[in-house]
Amino acid sequence: LPIARDLTSSIKRKVDNDGKESITLYEFIKELENGYLYELTLVTGRTHQIRVHLAHLGSPIVGDELYLGEKADRLYLHSAYINFVHPITKEEISINSGIVWK
Repeated sequence: LPIARDLTSSIKRKVDNDGKESITLYEFIKELENGYLYELTLVTGRTHQIRVHLAHLGSPIVGDELYLGEKADRLYLHSAYINFVHPITKEEISINSGIVWK
């Protein structure tokens, strides 16, 4: 789903066919009391990508006041694993929080 700036806000983004290519892979894990649990993998890294894609698909993140419009005690988004190439050393960096959601 391509993402572009939302011209109604200086912060928000939106799904727009004229936007930049944005790819999020997702797997439904389970239904929770107040929403759903997904495992998401970012192929691209656009601003607010996860938030925009989930809101567009009708499953906004709990606590995402910007895209859901409802406040919670926090934003219910957690990065369990991140992998990237260090920009200077070119070393592959992997960080795992150790949380198992399934």
